Amino acid sequence: MSKKIKLPLFVASLLFLLAFYSYGSFSSFRPKSLVPAKEVKGAKIEDHRIKLPYPSDYEMIGTSTKNGNKQITFRTEDTTEGVQSFYRNIMLSKDWEIDSTGSIGIFTTTTYVDDEKEVSVTTSLQANEDQDANSITIVSLLIKN
Repeated sequence: MSKKIKLPLFVASLLFLLAFYSYGSFSSFRPKSLVPAKEVKGAKIEDHRIKLPYPSDYEMIGTSTKNGNKQITFRTEDTTEGVQSFYRNIMLSKDWEIDSTGSIGIFTTTTYVDDEKEVSVTTSLQANEDQDANSITIVSLLIKN
């Protein structure tokens, strides 16, 4: 063989072997989990002394703070009953008491109290404009200190 063919063939062989080695190394890589998974998925709302999780499939709409009170609004694909049950289980397990609960039209509100703190969970079912068959739940959390 001539030198013009040997050199490109040698370089191509080296590149092929390097690609094969890289693929083998990449496919056998197994990362170690440094942080253990938590039981409740989702972000945490931290407002001084009150910590509440979001449902795992939430999408934040907005937050506001006024006079020490914080309002958080987000949307989720969970049902209004599912969201209310989610927060009821969390609040009651943290020894909060239900102060009031009620529904008007598409809105359902449950208020929880603990000492001088208060959390109101308001849910409403909204039609999803992107998908005709599905609907979304708008959730508003009002945290009063």
